[in-house]
Amino acid sequence: MIQENITRDSYLLITVTWKGGFTHEVACRGYGLKSQLNFMKTIEYIDTCVYRECTEEFYNLKIYGDGSEWQQPLLVDTPPKKQKTSTKSLPKKVPLTTQVGKKPSLTKPSVKTVKSKAKPKVKSSPVTKKPSSGSLQKNGKPK
Repeated sequence: MIQENITRDSYLLITVTWKGGFTHEVACRGYGLKSQLNFMKTIEYIDTCVYRECTEEFYNLKIYGDGSEWQQPLLVDTPPKKQKTSTKSLPKKVPLTTQVGKKPSLTKPSVKTVKSKAKPKVKSSPVTKKPSSGSLQKNGKPK
């Protein structure tokens, strides 16, 4: 049951306790409280859900954090220790084969250009209309 003093604009923290003893907090606004509680009822491993009202600053801190997690160097971000000997090999010097201003060909060099040996088409005599072989004569009357 939701308390009467909770409004749509309230800032809330739901403390969730699991059957294994693990607890965590979920930040929630007043308009989403009912949905959050109904969802948590569907999870069989959750033991209890208790909500309480908090300030907007504390709510934002839970949602966005305070930024301190970005300022502390992580173990992965620490620079590696300097080695006395270099393990990298020097790159080979390869002369440039491309020329400035010349576009590369889109076809393979082994492909020969095709030359058409076909003769151009010559127009034949004009087409004459053949007389129709139907039962109608030229004036539209039957024979």
